[in-house]
Formats: sequence, structure tokens, C-alpha cells
Amino acid sequence: MLQIKYNEKKLAGSYHLPASKSISNRLLIMRALARSKVLFDNLSEAEDTYMMRLYLSFINTCAGSEIPLSLDTHNAGTVFRFLLAYLSRQEGRWLLTGEERMRQRPVGALVDALRSLGADIKYTEKEGYPPLLIRGKKLNGGTVELNASASSQYVSALMLVAP
Repeated sequence: MLQIKYNEKKLAGSYHLPASKSISNRLLIMRALARSKVLFDNLSEAEDTYMMRLYLSFINTCAGSEIPLSLDTHNAGTVFRFLLAYLSRQEGRWLLTGEERMRQRPVGALVDALRSLGADIKYTEKEGYPPLLIRGKKLNGGTVELNASASSQYVSALMLVAP
């Protein structure tokens, strides 16, 4: 039997939580969109976050290129989904790809939602799956319908780049 007793004493203290790669990647996208020099404390040290930082720096340096520039997210799903949305509004041509496993993960719902905002995204192999050829441009506003059953990151990606 479990017995729970109420304790009137207040608890106090602090705990330093480990960094979240998911939150870190969202913050990095927001900083890039704001074109800000904001510094963050406690960013994740995960490989995915390192990759996101590296690619955002690369994109910033190479924006506007008419030659498709390739970004390989390996097997980092969060990086792929967030960069898909981010690149759709960054001037230039981009080839977004990943490892074999990434090319088996569906992105059609997110691509359709971005296309409904005016994004120019083409599948280079199998319809609905990476790799993708993206021509970045200004997106339109509007109402978007999205089936996010495959990943809640679709919703996050759209919210991060909303016009």
C-alpha cells in the first residue's frame, strides 16, 4: 500500500537541467531568422546541434547562390525538417539530403504545407521523401492545413518560419 502524507514545509533549491538538442535547434533557427548576434547559455553539445550551427553559418555565407548547394543532414531528423522550412525562405538553391535512413522518412506533409505558402520545393528521387531541391524565396502568409501525425516537428518548422 502506498501512503502519501502532506508536508507543509516548502522545498527550495535549484537544478541545472541538461541542454535539449531540440530546443537548441529551435533557438538557433530563431536567431538565424532574426539575423541576431544573440549568445545562448547551455546549448546542447549533441552532434545534431553542432550540425545545425555549422549549416546555418554556411547558409548565411552562401545565400543567393544559383548553383544548388548541398546540405547532408546524415540521419538528423530535426535538423532536416527545420532546415527544410528555413531554406524554403532563404534566397538561393539548395539540395537537402541525408543518409539512406533519412531518405526513407516521409516529409510530404511538410513539403505540401510549405508549398501552400508559395515554397518552391521539388523531390529529386521518390515523391514525398528526401532528397529535395529547394529554391528559397519569400513565403506568402495564409492558412495552412497540416497532417502532423508523422512528426510534431512539422508544426514547429512551420511556426519557426511563419511569414
